[in-house]
Amino acid sequence: RAYEWLLTRKAPEKIIVMGVSSGGGIGLRVLQMAATMDQSSCFRRHPVPQPAAAVLLGPFINYCPGPNCNLDHSINRNADIDLIVTQRVYEFLQPLMATACGGEDKKEAMSPLFNSIDGLCPILVSYSAHEVTADDCEQLVSNLRSKGTSAEALVQPYLMHCFQLWPSFLPEATQAEDDICTWIRKQGDAWRRGAT
Repeated sequence: RAYEWLLTRKAPEKIIVMGVSSGGGIGLRVLQMAATMDQSSCFRRHPVPQPAAAVLLGPFINYCPGPNCNLDHSINRNADIDLIVTQRVYEFLQPLMATACGGEDKKEAMSPLFNSIDGLCPILVSYSAHEVTADDCEQLVSNLRSKGTSAEALVQPYLMHCFQLWPSFLPEATQAEDDICTWIRKQGDAWRRGAT
């Protein structure tokens, strides 16, 4: 209900949703729930407007791949080269996914990648082509575009999950930060330089 609370204090055109990794998945799910009025939404009482835009940095949006299925998926393919979501992190977290989702059979229904993307605001997805979420980020952008949603992908090669958080160490992160800020400024008058 935090987004609904925020709308009581700011106009939607002055809100940008931003999330990193799992926070990107949560951000996308909030947008999906705000756009739907079915029983899965916590916003059932009235329609909730979308924010000006959303920025998702390496969003974790697919809870289905596992060590014994989807072997060519980037979460399996890149876990041994991703410096953040290493093989050890993956081995620790993967068995917990079914519990977090309410059971193995609910993982797909809980994954933001497989929920409705109708009526969403413009979305920028920034990720590395060699991180564990690469396949899902690419699929999300494709799905959004196929539904007519404004979606942009900023993709860098040979970097780890959430590389954007390291601009003091990675020139690619500094570039991603600049590109994200430029994109945000294009999302309406409230986001241009000098706007109040």
